[in-house]
Amino acid sequence: MTYSLKARSRIYQLSAYRESVTNAALSLVAPAGMYSGGDILPDLFSGNSIFNAGNYQSVGYMAAVTQSLGEHVSATLMYGSMGAITAQDRELVSDSPDELRSMIRSGRKQAAITRVTATSPWTGTHMIASYQWTDSRRWAMPGHLYSTQPVAPLPG
Repeated sequence: MTYSLKARSRIYQLSAYRESVTNAALSLVAPAGMYSGGDILPDLFSGNSIFNAGNYQSVGYMAAVTQSLGEHVSATLMYGSMGAITAQDRELVSDSPDELRSMIRSGRKQAAITRVTATSPWTGTHMIASYQWTDSRRWAMPGHLYSTQPVAPLPG
């Protein structure tokens, strides 16, 4: 659900969502043969593996304001709270994928994003510079495929 309001050279946006993730996929670096079966698949592009982390549900919100700085430049500031996943800080005692899966927890994280976009009036080249801050480095936030906002927190 998104609400957007344009007032002169500014655009204000509020959005909220609820998501249910089934078979969450995490990139994993593990010794060969550590996990088998349908819990881990090779990532052909990176040489790592994809781990089935299980299911989780989340809700979140984002608020953004975009200011036009002339005909070819705009700046956006966004803040929100969203679902994220992390792993408990303890050592694995077996090579069971269920043990690893039991260490993964869902929770809430905050993020602030700033973005400046510019378009060259002569060549039409688009340039984007952005920065994302989150309140912890031990969490992974999924991308939201169905977000209607022009700027969104990136997975990581």
